[in-house]
Formats: sequence, structure tokens, C-alpha cells
Amino acid sequence: MKMQVVENQSASEKKKTGNKNKIIMRLLLMAGIVLVVLVLIYFGYLGIQNATGTFTDYSVISSVENSTGTSIHYIEYNGALLKYSRDGATAYNLAGEVLWNNSYEMNSPIVDVCESYVAIADSGNMQVQVFNDKGKANKITTESPILKVKVANQGVVAVLMEDETSSFITLYNGENAKKL
Repeated sequence: MKMQVVENQSASEKKKTGNKNKIIMRLLLMAGIVLVVLVLIYFGYLGIQNATGTFTDYSVISSVENSTGTSIHYIEYNGALLKYSRDGATAYNLAGEVLWNNSYEMNSPIVDVCESYVAIADSGNMQVQVFNDKGKANKITTESPILKVKVANQGVVAVLMEDETSSFITLYNGENAKKL
């Protein structure tokens, strides 16, 4: 009988050792998974940092000196630059060369650009100048004071106006200034 007890203890010890090994393997596996996740998070963070970019240097490709006053405004226009003011508008290419130039007189110019068309309206007054990539397309005179203007890529101009009783929108063909 003493021998059976020794054999049972030996089998019991083997079972305990096997359980300990399983627990150790599971802990190592979990630690490995946690380590892999932490590494992925770290490198993902670095990837985001690099994607958003932290720039330490730059080079100037070209520049144009601006010697105008504060009443001059600039806006992106058809992959180039549009300068406008109360006195007129000028479109420049990326090299700073004039694409077109046109003069007008406005008290409070507001601008909308869509592809190659530009609509410049005199807010509070009744004048809209429409330009395309070749220069002036047309001048529109409205029947009521202008609040806002929008231009479509076909040159159609939507003008929000108001009179004493209401606000309303009128559409114009930018090429011939006719109401639509």
C-alpha cells in the first residue's frame, strides 16, 4: 500500500506540474499579445505623426511682393490666384503672371468662384461682374440690392436680393446677363 500512495502522489505532482505549465504558457501568450498590441499602437502613433507632418524646413518656390493696401483681398481661383478690391480684379497664374485684369467700382465686393467662373457682386448695391478664364464675361444689373452671390461652373449666377418686403433669388446667365 505504501507504493500506491507514492504512485498517486507522483501522478498528482505530474498533474500539478502540467497545470502550472499550462498557466505559464497562457500568461506568456497573453503577455506576447499585449506586447504586440503595444508595439502596433506605438508604430501607429508614429505613422499618424509622420502623416500629419511636422515640418522643420521649407523652400520658397516663387514669391510676389505685395505692395497693396489692406482693402485688397485674395482667393484661390481655378488653380491660380484672384486679387480683388473695390476697384477691380486681377487673375494671376502660379508664376505671378497676369491672366486677365478688369476694373470696376464697388463699395463692398463679395466674391464666389466655381472652376473657371468668378462672380463679384457689390453687396448692398445692384451690380454683379462675371468673369471666366479669358476675362470679363458680363455685367449684370439687378433690380434690388444684393445680399449674396453664387456662380456655377457653367457661368449661371444665383443672386440673393431683398426688397422692402422679402428676400428672393434670381438666376442669371453669366454669359449674356439674361434672367433664367
